[in-house]
Parts: sequence; C-alpha cells; structure tokens
Amino acid sequence: MSAVRKERTYDVQTIKPVKRVNTNRVGKIKAAKRQRMMKICSLLFFFAIAFVVVFRFAAIGEMNSKIAHQKKEIASLERGIQQARVQMEYAVDLKKVEEYAKNTLGMQRPEKYQIVRMNLSQGDHAQVMAKKNDGVVKNVLGFLGTAVEYLY
Repeated sequence: MSAVRKERTYDVQTIKPVKRVNTNRVGKIKAAKRQRMMKICSLLFFFAIAFVVVFRFAAIGEMNSKIAHQKKEIASLERGIQQARVQMEYAVDLKKVEEYAKNTLGMQRPEKYQIVRMNLSQGDHAQVMAKKNDGVVKNVLGFLGTAVEYLY
C-alpha cells in the first residue's frame, strides 16, 4: 500500500521514500513544445501564403504590361494601315488613270455614234412560276425567314 503526503510517496512495507515523477510538469513541457511548433508552422504557412499572393500579383502585373505592349503595337499597326489607305486613295487619281489608258493601252473616249442609250423605264420585277403547298408550319417558318433576311 502507498500513502501520499505532499510530494513524496512512501512505500509502507519498506518505508523508503520513492521519488514521484511529476507527470503534470512533463505534460506542460510537451504542451509548450506543441504550442511553439504550432506557432512556427502557422508562421511558415502565413509566409507561404503571402509568397503565393505576391507571386500572383507579380504575374498579373507582368501580364498587364504585356497586354499594354500588345495594345500599343496594335494601335501602331492600325495607324500604318490607315496611312496606307490614305496613300492608296491619293495614288488613284482619275486623271492619271485616264492618261495611262490613253497613252499606254491606246484607249479612246467613245464617239457619239458609238454610245447606245437603253430605256430602263420598265423597272425591276420578279414573277413566281409555281407554288408548293408545304403546310402551315413551313409557310410560317418561310415567312419568318424571309422577314429576317429583309431586315438584314
């Protein structure tokens, strides 16, 4: 049997003091180590997340700069296209074309006896020769299709 007094345990049969291991103190030390380890892991996790966020912001910034560069390049190419169109419009001068046709190709303006006048007073018209009877649904769909084509 054992009797407990304060911090010592005595073996009643031999009456020798037996040192008692303080399990409470060992548990506190383990808990402190565990807390310290959790703090270190939390800190490392926080820095890892911060690194990822900063890295993503850097990647986004790099992509934005590439996009801005591409937009500038597109704008400069569009200006070049516009300048080329203006140069083409100025290059095609009717007097130059007429001169080229007369001198190089040997063309001449038509004489009065060569001009034939046509009377187009009839106007444009179309005539449907035969009609199919496909049913009400096909007729409605055909009408809607024709209306859409007319709008565009």
